[in-house]
Amino acid sequence: MNVIKMKKEDKKVNLGSGNVTTITQDKESSETHSMIKHKIFTGYIAKTKYYRNKGLFTILICRWKPKYDIFDPNYPKNHQWWTALSPPESTLKAIKSKEIDWVEYTHQYLNYLNSKFTKEGLIASLSKCADYYNKDLVLLCYEKDSNQCHRGLLAHWLNEILDEDSKIREYSEDEIQLRLF
Repeated sequence: MNVIKMKKEDKKVNLGSGNVTTITQDKESSETHSMIKHKIFTGYIAKTKYYRNKGLFTILICRWKPKYDIFDPNYPKNHQWWTALSPPESTLKAIKSKEIDWVEYTHQYLNYLNSKFTKEGLIASLSKCADYYNKDLVLLCYEKDSNQCHRGLLAHWLNEILDEDSKIREYSEDEIQLRLF
């Protein structure tokens, strides 16, 4: 595992639902890193119970809480809700009302991420969460297709600095086989 040398500037960030974390900012690093002990995946929120049955810790990255109950009595032991990773409300409303297209949505969301987080700091926060619960993570939102969803954009944005073994990808049945070895 590589050690990351960062220019430290700690910043408290409210990730939503009372989850506050310290993110170490680093504006200068552009290396690829292997800094994750646990895997991080993305997934469709309707499969929450499936992911939990596979032993994954779920993090909702959507702006609004689901109308149906995907949570169990063990909340918050089994998930967290990081609304700060969802697109701004104005961007969501604009794409839903067709005021902007996918290209503009992508542009606005990536600008938002770059203004709020560093890739290294966010990966470190996700890694700390995975280490704390000693589980792989899955980042969940509402769109079934991650290619037309902010979770896919978030994964791509973070993957720019991760080595091949640490890349964030959509969870699939193939992961069951990969995790056994």
